[in-house]
Amino acid sequence: MFAATGFAIRDGRFEPTNWRDVILNPSFTWRYPHMLVAVLISAGSTPRGPRFRWAVP
Repeated sequence: MFAATGFAIRDGRFEPTNWRDVILNPSFTWRYPHMLVAVLISAGSTPRGPRFRWAVP
């Protein structure tokens, strides 16, 4: 799923040349919905403090 674009190798280091290409690379269309669903699942399954203590077994 990783498709690196928008960078160059200078002196043995990866340096960004175009931030738009780095962020919106070809795998972005798959990665964004995947991470959005992961965040919603994580947030939905996390206790929200003492007020919701009754919901935790």
